[in-house]
Amino acid sequence: MIDCEQWNDATAPVVMECWDPSKIPILTTLAQHFTLFDEWYASVPGPTYGNRMYFHAGTSDGTCHNVLPDGGFKIDTLYQQLDEAGYDWGFYYDQTLDASFFNYTRHPKFAPRLRKLKVFGEDARAGTLPAVSFIMPHFYSTEKVMADDQHPNHAVSLGEALIKNIYEELRNSRSWNASAFLLTYDEHGGFYDHQPTPMKGIPNPDGKNCEATPGVPFDFQRLGLRVPTVLISPWVDHSVAHSPQGFKPQPSSKFEHTSFIATLTRQLGLKGQMTKRTEWAAPFDYLFTRTTPRTDCPTHLPPVHQGLLEQYKLARRNAPEHLLPLDDLHISYIQATNSMFGLPNNANLDQLKTEQDGAVYVESLMDAWHARARTRSH
Repeated sequence: MIDCEQWNDATAPVVMECWDPSKIPILTTLAQHFTLFDEWYASVPGPTYGNRMYFHAGTSDGTCHNVLPDGGFKIDTLYQQLDEAGYDWGFYYDQTLDASFFNYTRHPKFAPRLRKLKVFGEDARAGTLPAVSFIMPHFYSTEKVMADDQHPNHAVSLGEALIKNIYEELRNSRSWNASAFLLTYDEHGGFYDHQPTPMKGIPNPDGKNCEATPGVPFDFQRLGLRVPTVLISPWVDHSVAHSPQGFKPQPSSKFEHTSFIATLTRQLGLKGQMTKRTEWAAPFDYLFTRTTPRTDCPTHLPPVHQGLLEQYKLARRNAPEHLLPLDDLHISYIQATNSMFGLPNNANLDQLKTEQDGAVYVESLMDAWHARARTRSH
C-alpha cells in the first residue's frame, strides 16, 4: 500500500501489479466456488458516482464526476420499477449510502428500508430480506471502526472481512436457498489491464454528455476497465463467464453494471428497460441453470490474511487512518448526505477535516434524518 503523496518514478510500476491470490483469500475462495465474470466492465471510465448510478438507474444522468446536483438526481431508478412491480428493496449501511443520491430513494417514507448493516444478518436469518438489497461499506475510518471500502488508502483485508461476514451470514441463514449475492466493484481505480476496453457499439444511455475536463466532452459511448465480479448463489455452478451467452441484446453487448438491471428486468418482469444502456447490456440470468440448490457451498470462508493486515496497521501507526484528511469521495458523500437532510450540499464542509470528522458528521445527520422521518410518519 502506497499513499498517493508517495507516488514517484520508483513506485509508479505498482499500478501494473495485482494481488497474489493468497493475500486475498476471501475473494479467491468465492471465485473458486461460484461464478467469476472474466469480462465485467465498469460502465464508465470514471469515478464512484457515475458507475454506481449506472447500477441503480442505468445512467449517470450526464455525470462523469463525483458531483451531486442540488436536491439530488431527479431521474427514474430501479427502485421505482421495483415498487411498481410490487417488490421490496433496501439499503444496509452504517455511515452513508447511495440512497442519498436520488430524489426518489431519499423520501422519508422509505426510512424503514434504509437499515443499519448489523440488521442484515438478522433479516437473513428471519428470511425477511428485501427482494433486492444493496450493501454499503464504511467509507470513513474512526478510532473504533476502520474503513472497509478497499479504496486507497484503506486496508484491502478489512474489505475482505466485510465480504466474509456478509457471505457467512447469508450462507448460514434460511434466506440462502432463495438468494443471489452479486459481489462487484464500482470502478477499476485506475489500475492497468491488458484486456482492451470496449469502445465500439456502446450506446449513450439518454443522449446526455459530460465535460470530462474543460473543453473535452465525453459521450458515454465506451466502457471502463474490467472490475472483479463474482455471482454467489446455490443456484449457480462454479464457472468462469468469459463473455455473454444466452440472450444477448446486441452483437456488441457486454457485462457491465447495468447488466444487473437488465437481469432483474427479465427475472422479475419489470415494466421495461430503463435506458438505451440497459437495453444493450448483457443479462446474466442464463447462469442460473440448476433445478435444485447446491449443498456443497462452503459454510465458512478462510480468515483474512493476518500478515497483510498487521503490515497495514504497522504502516498506519504513525499516521492513524481516522486522522487522514478527507478526500474527494468522502466530501462527495458528505455533500449527498447534506442534500438528503435538506441542507445545502456544501453545508459545514469547512468544519470537517479528517475521516473521523466525516464519519461522526454523516452518521449523526443520518440518525437525525431517520428521527425526523419517524416523526413525520406519526
